[in-house]
Amino acid sequence: MDIWETLLISLLISVILPIAFSFFWFFKIRGEKKISSSDVIRTRPPKALSGFFLGFALVVLLGGIAGIIYCCITDSENTTASTIILISVGIALFSALGFFGYAYIRFNYVVAVTDGIIVCRLFRKKRYYSYEEIGYFQDTSNLGMMGGLIGYDKNNSKIFAIEAIHIGASAVAQRLRDRGVQEKSKQS
Repeated sequence: MDIWETLLISLLISVILPIAFSFFWFFKIRGEKKISSSDVIRTRPPKALSGFFLGFALVVLLGGIAGIIYCCITDSENTTASTIILISVGIALFSALGFFGYAYIRFNYVVAVTDGIIVCRLFRKKRYYSYEEIGYFQDTSNLGMMGGLIGYDKNNSKIFAIEAIHIGASAVAQRLRDRGVQEKSKQS
């Protein structure tokens, strides 16, 4: 690979990643506009982000299966076993990465009800915190994809976190403000 190919690849990455993040953020903002001010606010990822992870996992899985079938059909030198093992390991790793990304983004959420917060995490049991138990929160969702909402108890221990990409994070922050939970300054 020469210097021009490396430059082209780095340029493509530096252009494609911001466009992809902007695409996901657009659907997050669009989803935020549809939230009603009801008693129950459930955070969720944008459908485009969930679809990205699920689509990635399925494309890798189906493409890998097609690659294995192709190797079995066109094998003229009996190299099928090693090729199939190599493709199978690649399928398993990348497909598992995509399915885990989907599960992580989809099944980590927070529900704000009238008297408290319910925190649901993947592979953990649900936790309930009343608004009186929450000492303060920090809302950094203005930082874009790098921000979020973090809730702390009275002992300064983190009890829940919501990524800024989740639809409903700003509504939960507003609910916390309305219930009298103190907001930690954004500078600290």
